[in-house]
Formats: sequence, structure tokens, C-alpha cells
Amino acid sequence: MPDSRPLAHRFNDAVASLTGMRTARCPAPECTVRIRYRALTPGDAHDLIHLATNHMLHGPEPKGRAVRLRVQRSTWPRPTLVLTDTPRPDCPACGGEGGHHHDYGDYETGEYAGTEWEPCTCWDETCAWTLVRLPHRPRWLRRNRPAVDPWADTEPPF
Repeated sequence: MPDSRPLAHRFNDAVASLTGMRTARCPAPECTVRIRYRALTPGDAHDLIHLATNHMLHGPEPKGRAVRLRVQRSTWPRPTLVLTDTPRPDCPACGGEGGHHHDYGDYETGEYAGTEWEPCTCWDETCAWTLVRLPHRPRWLRRNRPAVDPWADTEPPF
């Protein structure tokens, strides 16, 4: 069976495979989604392949909730680059911010006590795949001196 992909896609995939990357494409003919990866665990690779080949997850007009992906740097529990979902920019409920801040007060005094974050249903903030683990900074590059407060001077300002 001949390959139905355009020549440019086949050429780009061949060049990527020469550099050690693997490509997963959506099988829908009108879809342009592709995910390239390398050096992933088999479980993470399986998740990314499922995401790329399931057109219902990333299609333009899905019946369920679509996933809009971005690469983000995470610092906890260790520095990594993760592939995460993003809020829908045209969401009428949150306006593309991904949720709402709700201020709340103390029950006894009525004073401001903090802010709660309520995520919108247009995205899933727990949907994330680790792409690359970043190295820690060497100890000799870390700052060892305490933070100095510039406003904590005992000198007069004049």
C-alpha cells in the first residue's frame, strides 16, 4: 500500500528519524498534528502516540474536550520540561485564563483571608507528560549568600 502522506511530510519524518527522533502523526487526512519525541520511557511514548493518533482528543471540532498542548518548564519535584494542556482561549466562562480567583474572608471578623483558585472545565491542569528531565545546577553555581533586603538599611535615606 503506497504512503498517502505528502512528500514534504515523509521527507521531514525521514530527517527526524536520522537524528534519533520518532514522529507520531494523526491518521486523519485533514489533520496536521504531529508529535516528535526521543529518549522517552515506553509508557510516556505510548501516551504521546495515543494522543497524536486519537483525533477525538485534538481535532478541530471534537465531541468531547480537546487538548491544546504547550511545553512548560516545571521546577518541582525536579526541573523538567513537560507537555501540558492549556485553557481554551475563546472560553466564555474564564476568558482564556483557565479559571477564576475567589476571595474569601474570615468568618469571625469578615476580614480578607486569602484567595481560592477554581479551574475552569475548558482544560485539565493535571494533564501533563514529562518530556525531558533537566539537570540540577551544580552546587558551586548556586548562590550561597543570604538574600539581602535593600530596604533594611539603618542609614537615613538622605
